[in-house]
Amino acid sequence: ILATEADFNAELVAHGYSNAFAGLFGGLQNYMTYGGSILYAKAGGEGKGSSLAVSIGTAAFFFVGPSIASYIPRCMAGTLLLHIGIDLFLEGVCD
Repeated sequence: ILATEADFNAELVAHGYSNAFAGLFGGLQNYMTYGGSILYAKAGGEGKGSSLAVSIGTAAFFFVGPSIASYIPRCMAGTLLLHIGIDLFLEGVCD
């Protein structure tokens, strides 16, 4: 599974099917976020091994997150969103 290259077209099609099924059965839709990808790349994430580690960490945070989320200052999330927004703006204007 780690030796194959990512197929972004297949990923987009899978997101389409997932959103269609979620809409049919009244579930929440998923979405792709460019900001998360930018943050991952800026943090030095490369390859499928680190992607797998992020996936496992995200899944673990899904179960543990609500109990520790109250200890994370709100300004941290706001600062992160502001940083990503400024970075995307500069990339769009300057690059």
